[in-house]
Amino acid sequence: MFYNEPGIYEVSLTVTNTNGSSTETKTDYIYTGYATTVDFSYEATLNANETIIDFIDLSINNPTSWEWTFEGGTPGTSSIQHPTEIIYTIAGYYDISLVASNEFGSDSLIQTIYVDVLSSIAENMAKIFEVYPNPTSGILNIEIKNNAVDNIRIYNSLGRIIYHINNIQQENIIIDLSKFNKGIYYLKIETLFNSFSKRIILSQ
Repeated sequence: MFYNEPGIYEVSLTVTNTNGSSTETKTDYIYTGYATTVDFSYEATLNANETIIDFIDLSINNPTSWEWTFEGGTPGTSSIQHPTEIIYTIAGYYDISLVASNEFGSDSLIQTIYVDVLSSIAENMAKIFEVYPNPTSGILNIEIKNNAVDNIRIYNSLGRIIYHINNIQQENIIIDLSKFNKGIYYLKIETLFNSFSKRIILSQ
């Protein structure tokens, strides 16, 4: 049996013989939906001798469990949705994996990130792009430097993509968020070798 749309369905069974027929119906008997599709981003803070990274789950279809693995990080694993304060003391490339699940299935993603401990991640971001104003009342400006950005996505607090642009050629991008509710949004900017995340506050 295949259902085209997620939802709650009733089931009826009719049995017939030479003496007649009988039908039994069970309401709200079958519950269907989509398995989780995994995505995540992160925000890094450089301190004197360590880099602290907060990870943000952007998975869709309402995941209910999470299994994170942080290569080279302390702690090395987590089972909460948005792990914070993962500590790195040695610069390098590290694999970050997330398995997210709901009652309909699971999905996994491994993303290789570069952790910079010796130089400021904030300075590296400033060499690639600038975002302003933040907080914003609706209009968000993104200035791209050195043609370094491949794509831009903005997620709402539920992890749903509300804006997406690929194959970026222009140096200045203006995004109008005024039609969305005020609150916290997440900007994810991807380059050829890395990705950066920034929290956006919509204050209209």
